[in-house]
Parts: sequence; C-alpha cells; structure tokens
Amino acid sequence: MTRYFALFTAITTSFLICSTPLSAAPSKRQLVDAIIASVNGKPITLREVTSRMPKNESMTLSEASRNPEVRYVLDALILEKLIEEEALSQKLSVTNNEISGYISEIATRNGLSPEDFQKALEKEGISKDKYQHQVKFDILRSKLASSMMRKGISISEEEIDRHLEEHPELSHSGNKLKLRQIFISREDRTETDAKELIEAIQLELEDDDFPTLARKHSESSERADGGLLGVIAEEDLSSQIFDAVFSLEEDETSEIVQTDAGFHLFHVEERYSDDDDEQQEHLRAEIRKTLEQQKLQSKMQSYFSSELYKLHAVERKL
Repeated sequence: MTRYFALFTAITTSFLICSTPLSAAPSKRQLVDAIIASVNGKPITLREVTSRMPKNESMTLSEASRNPEVRYVLDALILEKLIEEEALSQKLSVTNNEISGYISEIATRNGLSPEDFQKALEKEGISKDKYQHQVKFDILRSKLASSMMRKGISISEEEIDRHLEEHPELSHSGNKLKLRQIFISREDRTETDAKELIEAIQLELEDDDFPTLARKHSESSERADGGLLGVIAEEDLSSQIFDAVFSLEEDETSEIVQTDAGFHLFHVEERYSDDDDEQQEHLRAEIRKTLEQQKLQSKMQSYFSSELYKLHAVERKL
C-alpha cells in the first residue's frame, strides 16, 4: 500500500491531471497537463504554453518536446514570470488607470478611437483581457528598465577619445550636425496614404517639438530616442539628405523627403564647426550621450537576458 501511495504522490507532483472521470475508458490520445517549468517555485504548465500559441492546440508532452515553437513560447513566458517576480520584489505595480492610459495612447497613435481600437483587436482574434495582460507586462518591463536607468551610466574621457579614433569621420575637417528624423514607411500602405500621414505630422510640428512627434509617430529604429540619428559629418550624408538639410539653421526641419522606403522629415538640432572650441566641446558632449545610450542598451539587454535569471530560481523540464 505504501508503495502505491508513493507512486501516486510522485505522479501528482509532476503532473496536473486533466479532469477526466475515472470510469471513462482512456482514449488513444488522452492528454496530461505537465508542469514543464517553474519560476521561484511557481509552476508553468504545458497548457499555459500551448494556450499562447497561434493555433492554441493541445499536444502531448512528447509532441511538445519536439516542437521548437513550444520552446520559444516557453522562453517568453518564463521571462514574463521573471519580470513579474522582480517587479514584486521591488514593490512595483501597475494600476488600471495606467493600463487604460497606455491603451488609449496606442489607439491614438493608430488614429483610432478606443471603441474602434477594441474592434480592431477583436478582428485580429485578440480578447480585451489578453491585450490588457500584455499591456500590464509591457508597463512592468518599462518600470524595471526605468529603475535600472536611475542607477546611471558613466562614460570616461578615454572612452570618448577611443570613439573618435574608431570613427575618424568625426575628426575630419568640415561641418557636422546633430540630426533627427521622422520616418513613415510605405510598407503595407499606398504611397498616397503614407504621404498624407507624414503631411499631417508636418502640420503637428507647428504645435509640438520634433523629438516628441518622432517618439509618437516615427517608424524607424531610433524612434525611442526621438528620431536621433546622431552627430554626422555633412560629407557623410547621402545626396538626398544633404540637399534637404544643407541650408537649414539649428532647430529647423526640412521639407518632406521621399525615398524608396517611404517619407522622411529631417531636423537639424545643432551644428558643429572644427574651428570653434565651444562647438568641439558640444561634439564631445553629444558623443558622451551616444555612448551612454549604447552602454545603457547593452546593460538592458544583459539585464533581461541573463541577470534576471540569476536573481530568481528558474527550472525547466523542456
């Protein structure tokens, strides 16, 4: 009797059995919901993972072990649990008002009312609860990143000198400029729609500053930095960009520039001259900001890809 009880205990601690009547005859494909990972002792089940997959299909543990998509979704779910656990340890939380405000902002960016945005989600098969859960996770991640950013990043003068050595174009004679852009892609849009969108953004510049609108509208990789392309030597600009900005003074924005990829607005924030010591100091200050941003991005990537795993107990069986 003791032996059978021990066997039953071992099975129930490793699996969460689906609710099937004991009297029912087992089918050829009777599924068992296995615990396939845990974070700080909190289980993650196979059913949790498969419910996040596009087809939401049930599968056996053996099938899951051979499915690379299962491992991909499991990795994402483990990271989500880690972020939730770390936020809990730092006493960070997300209010309903924050979630509502975030969703309203996303709807506004897409030119939709909250009601129309909800309909668009439903059309894509995304439930309100599922989307709110994802938003909560995104806000928690952002709060953790902000908490880490407050610890600060230091850049030495030697690092700035090394950057100048590695980028000789910044030391060449000639003028340089600190440049930002707002980019609207033609992908998944007609040329007319893309042009109308950037023309509407151009009108918004009368009431708002360029970095804010870049964060709000731009579709380029530097969007989060307010469209900042960095400090660039004029001689290194493409002919299209040079023609658009060469006559601009500081804090002026170009006319709309069309390329094969889409439409651009360029903004000259500052200009630097090699003959001006003060401008050279400004240049070094901008390089410092660039290096700080690079180091911060590297630190954030390391934080979410490895450091969180060292702070919490993670076990996985798949």
